[in-house]
Amino acid sequence: MRLEPKDADTHYYLGMALTLQGKVDAAVQSYREALRLKPNWPAALNDLAWLLATQPQPEQRNGAEAVTLAERACALTQRHEARYLGTLDAAYAEAGRFSEPSPLRRNPKRLPWQMATRMERQRRTNG
Repeated sequence: MRLEPKDADTHYYLGMALTLQGKVDAAVQSYREALRLKPNWPAALNDLAWLLATQPQPEQRNGAEAVTLAERACALTQRHEARYLGTLDAAYAEAGRFSEPSPLRRNPKRLPWQMATRMERQRRTNG
């Protein structure tokens, strides 16, 4: 990277672009570099966790690391970001931690009402 190699934002946005291009391994490297430069960045923690939890290729997934990253993103935002809680759910599933209570269902009153309403509709539909 020639422009701003020590800028976490540059690496983060490059990771996003690489993800959209389907270049997952390179995206993971970019997110890791962003986090090396800015370790407590919830968005970067979350996006890397999502990639590690949800990739179709098993060799690109790492559930345990995804859980660690997602838990940290949630803690840094006091569990107020619904998107991060969804990532934590995905990470728990990838790690085989199905007995963990869903962070999205622990206290839906703390989420925006639209999210709680959508979750309730999904619960009713899915049984």
